[in-house]
Amino acid sequence: MAQKRKKNSRNRRQKRGMIGNMSVAGLVISLILMIVICIMMAFITLLSFALNPHFAPLHLLDLFGLGLSIYGIVCCALEVNRRQKDKLLAAQPEPEPEPAKPEVQLPEQIPEPYERYLVVLKKTLDSYEERDDEFDQLLEDCFGGSNIAKARYSTVIDQARRLLKENYERAEQAVELFRFSAVTKERCSILQQYVDDSNEVAINIERVINELAKNRHHSTNETHDALNDSLRELASTTSRYSSNH
Repeated sequence: MAQKRKKNSRNRRQKRGMIGNMSVAGLVISLILMIVICIMMAFITLLSFALNPHFAPLHLLDLFGLGLSIYGIVCCALEVNRRQKDKLLAAQPEPEPEPAKPEVQLPEQIPEPYERYLVVLKKTLDSYEERDDEFDQLLEDCFGGSNIAKARYSTVIDQARRLLKENYERAEQAVELFRFSAVTKERCSILQQYVDDSNEVAINIERVINELAKNRHHSTNETHDALNDSLRELASTTSRYSSNH
């Protein structure tokens, strides 16, 4: 197909060259004829005056008529040349349209094995984002007017929830890259690591919540120490996974 298009293109260029050559030749011929006509008329006029000093002005009309006749012949030749050029242009075949390039079909759906990981991560994230008011109320009940204590716990829990969101978003970005090729064990393992990290963070958040609830119900030195331990563990886990990302 490509060789055929190249051959047609070469033939069209050759025909255009022939037509161009014919146009140039016709122009050259017409100029030559006009120059010859002028020389002939001047020569005949001078010769007539030399042979016959009483050269009649009517002979000039005869010469003028001869010149018009020759000029008409030249115009006819040029018209014939133009029509031949138009015929050659009309006879040229239409260029063949290039075949359309096939569009690359990309998968619209996320592969089901990858989607399972995203569902788990999104469910974990939503479970904490939907309990903002409950967390605030729990901290208020435990610490009352101690803004420093409330800010300490609120900061650590917010960091943990932010890590859950980052885990989900990064897993989602990875799936967008993975979805256009076959599902592999290695890629599933990468997504599973995001799930494991989020699960560990979620477990530590739940431990803090449990200790806050115990402390609210009956605050003792023992419950207070357990609460502090749970908060330190959550902060350590969050810091470790945040640095790994």
